[in-house]
Amino acid sequence: MRVAFQGEPGAYSEEAIIQHFGSAVEPLPRQYLRDVFDAVEGGEAEIGLIPVENTIEGSIVRSYDLLNERGLKARGEVILRVIHCLIANPGVSLPDVVKVHSHPQALGQCRAFIEEHGLEPVAASDTAGSVK
Repeated sequence: MRVAFQGEPGAYSEEAIIQHFGSAVEPLPRQYLRDVFDAVEGGEAEIGLIPVENTIEGSIVRSYDLLNERGLKARGEVILRVIHCLIANPGVSLPDVVKVHSHPQALGQCRAFIEEHGLEPVAASDTAGSVK
């Protein structure tokens, strides 16, 4: 079974796919949430897994908008514990860090840490892809 998700390989959504379906599925990374819907509607994937809520930042409005616009239905729920890590190149210590690149939801979830350390948040389309 092919399951489309938004993000790079290693994204939290891919982790949720593996947690829910096991390793017998083929995760299909897509750049944008709308691409997940396109993959399901176009027959590239049997299922799409999208984030809709998180306990700190609340609803992911774009996901709900696409569900309403595209007519696909939610068929289940996966609850995934998310633990964010600040990643830097070897030899870089926290005082050297100036900017944090990540998805806006992740930046919001880490707002207190970012503000406490005077870091500049930089929004990106996906958390795993920000590591690049």
